[in-house]
Amino acid sequence: AKQREFVEALADTGLIHVAAQRIGVSPQAVNRTRRRADARSFDLACAAAQRFGARGLHATAYERAIEGTIKRHYYHGELKSEERIFDNRLLIYLLGKLDSQLAPEPEADAVADNWDPWMEAIEQGLPAPPQPEPETARPPSPPFGVDEDGFDGSEVWQSGGEWWTDFPPPAGFDGIEEREPGAFGYKRTLSEAELAVIESQLAGEAQEKAAVAAARRDLFFGFEGGIEGEFFSPRGPETYETSGGSRP
Repeated sequence: AKQREFVEALADTGLIHVAAQRIGVSPQAVNRTRRRADARSFDLACAAAQRFGARGLHATAYERAIEGTIKRHYYHGELKSEERIFDNRLLIYLLGKLDSQLAPEPEADAVADNWDPWMEAIEQGLPAPPQPEPETARPPSPPFGVDEDGFDGSEVWQSGGEWWTDFPPPAGFDGIEEREPGAFGYKRTLSEAELAVIESQLAGEAQEKAAVAAARRDLFFGFEGGIEGEFFSPRGPETYETSGGSRP
């Protein structure tokens, strides 16, 4: 029951020393218990509780960053003024400390998803509840700027009139290389086959851009449906004045 009380307090506060103070034990006693081989379920529950607590601390840090805190100024015991203080150093410190807590080990995730049975097991000294069947894992979404194959566009680049890559060379490569493959800063020119692919892609992109530009031109001038370049538009033929006279 004492362990459950501590874990619940830790989930509320996110701070071991505060949760320990609430139930009248020392943080050292909590840490010693977590290290025991027969207290694995308690240790995992603490990790899951810190995840919940980290969410609360993260919300508090965000509120302080946005809203600040009120500092009151007194003179002879009388409130004279108030000012709103924004503690950005505290915010940066808290966010840095929370990174590891917001991504605990997978077993702690299972505790968080099965919270009440774990609390009952801890309170009554029962074995850890059975883990739920894992769901079919989905592949993680690629980071921003990275496509579904894991490329971010920095793998091949042009410099000094040459096309370069940091991919290892194909068999029989006889182009220019700087440093050894796999070493930091390694780069090489593209092989003939690789260069042909890049040039084909560039040609396709150029054709696509030219087609888009031509379509925009025809849309602007109303050439579509016109006769041998004669200007027609939905509003009918128009003229406008310029410094050189009128133009159709």
